[in-house]
Amino acid sequence: IREVRERGYAIDREEYVEGVTGIGFPIFLKKVNIFGVLGVVAPTPRLTAEKTDMIMKLLAKASATVSR
Repeated sequence: IREVRERGYAIDREEYVEGVTGIGFPIFLKKVNIFGVLGVVAPTPRLTAEKTDMIMKLLAKASATVSR
């Protein structure tokens, strides 16, 4: 949990379900409390480094926008 807080997002690479990767960014309420999560779940083989990077940038931007 400490790692997730420090980097600002959570990523699960086949830790819960084999062959599945999940990426989640928090949505904050009043900049302090986590209200929800914006995320993507996809088959691990489809998530190349480039796609993962693109998805993470889009999720970071979207979660920041929703949090405002």
